[in-house]
Amino acid sequence: MFKAYFAEETIPDARCDVDDGGCGLDTEAVRRQYITAFPHYLVIFVVRHDNANRKLHQAFDAGHVITLRENRYKLVAATTHLGHGTKHGHHMAYGRVNPLHEAVGRWRRYNDAEVTEVSAEHLMSEERTRNLYLLVYERV
Repeated sequence: MFKAYFAEETIPDARCDVDDGGCGLDTEAVRRQYITAFPHYLVIFVVRHDNANRKLHQAFDAGHVITLRENRYKLVAATTHLGHGTKHGHHMAYGRVNPLHEAVGRWRRYNDAEVTEVSAEHLMSEERTRNLYLLVYERV
């Protein structure tokens, strides 16, 4: 999930700004994202719309546990958005019960006033991962 985010990106026709001490010429720049300090909680927002504000529904493997360099994170909460567009729909939140004491753990779904227990498999089903847009991981 993170390889594309941290990959180098070439920016063609970048302008080397004279006002910032540059040469004033068009050039090719390279941009790369880094994490210099790993937080205790890692919050990932998944962009779920295109430039025309249409909702995107691609499923992806969020992973219950992720490793960034030597830092391991366990998924402890997630939010989904159900609906075909970005201007309407329904949000639901999921939270892990006893997040640090269970391997995969039990989950609760918070759906307005209704709270139900769901399995980890339910949360990571293809249907749900098509609608995930906010993931909260805790460093373990």
